[in-house]
Amino acid sequence: MTTTVPSLAVNFADPDILQDPYPVFDAIREAGPVVYNPTANSWMVASYDGVRSVLFDDEHFVPESDKWETLYGGSVVESLQEPRHGEIRSILAPMFRAGYLREMRPVITDLISGRLDCIAARLRSGETIDIVPELTRAVAGRVLAHVIGVGEEDVPRFLAWAKDMGATLESYDEPDPARSAKLRRIGTEATKLTCAFAGEQLARRRGDTEARDLVAQFVRSPVTETMSEQDQQATIAQVIVAGHDNITHTLGHVFVALALRPDQRRLLDADRDLIPGAVEEILRWRTSATGDTRVLQGSATIGGVELEEGSRVMLLLGAANRDPERWENPGQLDLLRPAQPHLTFGSGVHTCIGAGLGRLEARLMMSEVLDRLPEFTFADPRIDYGAPLFMRGPRAIRIRA
Repeated sequence: MTTTVPSLAVNFADPDILQDPYPVFDAIREAGPVVYNPTANSWMVASYDGVRSVLFDDEHFVPESDKWETLYGGSVVESLQEPRHGEIRSILAPMFRAGYLREMRPVITDLISGRLDCIAARLRSGETIDIVPELTRAVAGRVLAHVIGVGEEDVPRFLAWAKDMGATLESYDEPDPARSAKLRRIGTEATKLTCAFAGEQLARRRGDTEARDLVAQFVRSPVTETMSEQDQQATIAQVIVAGHDNITHTLGHVFVALALRPDQRRLLDADRDLIPGAVEEILRWRTSATGDTRVLQGSATIGGVELEEGSRVMLLLGAANRDPERWENPGQLDLLRPAQPHLTFGSGVHTCIGAGLGRLEARLMMSEVLDRLPEFTFADPRIDYGAPLFMRGPRAIRIRA
């Protein structure tokens, strides 16, 4: 290992960093291509090219499998390497392809428009409304319920469990051992409940030849027969959490962006063809999954620094998406910015399988908001972004007409 290696002690559980991580992300990127963090005993990569190169090198930089297996209660696509990763991913992929998304479009539109009509009426009567529980989380949860084939009455349960499961990720960034252990206990209990729910759904679909939802398609696959029951439950648990939490955050970021740029909101309203590009800018500017981790298998070099086998590498996707080498004025939200690829959904073999669904929900949300709430404003401009940092979104967004 070289002797001139930059080092920055960063506590990613610090409340100030949780609220606004971008100054720290900039400092890390400016310090060097790879920076050691003694607080997390990890190497940090914050440039676009650096993060992307690690994501594509799945031979040397492998998933931190114990973290994902603790979070979901078993092996999942996020924790596996090829070829097993590809085998399991192939079971889920058909439910997120273009044909299925076309079928989902009217379903999602109806869910959004129905709730927005009610919210618009309440706003006109003078109410202020927190749209996170009223709209973004509710829509993401009900779209997910449709995908996995469960009733609306189940939504509040798995939304609560998914939220508590985030404590497991938070525990990895928490330097206080006692608090980290407490967070792990909360997350583990929520994982047990989610996996039990997933097990119930799997049992109901076995032998059902008519159902077309994701769980039914999953059960029918011959690949599923090669998985343990625990891993089957964990895979469905991952769909529940990833299919709700990150999309909830992304839909929240859409509202924040439209509120911050009313001038550009009017241009989007006048030309709806601009919406896909605006969504990509929001995904870049406010990355929900701001970071990911890899463990080095063998040896490799990043930016001239040779890392040892077993090194933990933190890939700061949120920092990479604001790399000034790739984007001019990257900290500025410009909904008319020409879109170019970002890393919000990762890259390489572990690219987020639900990226298309997330984009679709965000585009439809933006279009319906422009139709029904063209002039909404913040009732409180202070947006609270809580833990964990690497699953980041607004906790509340209070608006008024």
